[in-house]
Amino acid sequence: MSRLTAIVLVICVATGIYKYQDRRVVAAQVGEGLVMYSTADCHYCAKARKWLDKYGVPYRECDIEAVRQCGVEWTDLGGDVVPLFLYKGEVHHGYSSRWLDQTFLKPS
Repeated sequence: MSRLTAIVLVICVATGIYKYQDRRVVAAQVGEGLVMYSTADCHYCAKARKWLDKYGVPYRECDIEAVRQCGVEWTDLGGDVVPLFLYKGEVHHGYSSRWLDQTFLKPS
């Protein structure tokens, strides 16, 4: 998250403009599909994108710096790193090819 984004978020929370949402609410809003919260210049986001595309896993990408609502959802989900994945109501922090393999590849 950029420094400016963090400052704006702190001001919004302090002034009551932004209200914290329960992560279950965010999960219900985005549905059961895979959502990857990312930024444009994130190396690990690019690796995750490449993995998902390689295996044909459908996902929605949500850029936390470019789209305000994505930043809000990322924060509500306890975002501390990108990529952050939301899948079937569960949150996974950071890139892990092992997690992706175990979650999306069927055993042969």
